[in-house]
Amino acid sequence: MLKGILRCGGCGGSMTTSASQAVTVETADSVPRYYRCRGSVAYPACQPAVQVPAREVEEAVIARLRQPSSIRGAPPLIRLFLGWIDDLWERLDRRGKNVFVQAFVHGATWHPENRRVAVELDLEMIAPLAEAEAQRRQGARDPPVTPPSPSAPDRPRRRRR
Repeated sequence: MLKGILRCGGCGGSMTTSASQAVTVETADSVPRYYRCRGSVAYPACQPAVQVPAREVEEAVIARLRQPSSIRGAPPLIRLFLGWIDDLWERLDRRGKNVFVQAFVHGATWHPENRRVAVELDLEMIAPLAEAEAQRRQGARDPPVTPPSPSAPDRPRRRRR
């Protein structure tokens, strides 16, 4: 779910997944998985090693998306939009949640010292959806906008600064 998105708050390096057996979208919730700090070019991986159960950090990211007031810097319309789609999370399967997180989250940082995650939204992706949904809710006849389908190819991620 957070592949290419999650970074370590200890050193700024990327965090990658590891598991004791092969993982698919269907088995992701039953196989023990972890995100581990891999360090960066400038800094070695954190010592002691930073490792977090994947379920813990993925649930934390979804919780942040479901509580838009907790995301600093999000414009009011984006917060409103995330509130509008809150009930949708309960109806999504694992694949659907992956699609939403990959579409809406530009970056996430796991802070091992307090076991919290900071989320950076992909405003370029969310803004048109939020605007379209606002128009629809004001009586426009456009159909509701949805994020890319799971079968759509992954769009390239922007490089971090």
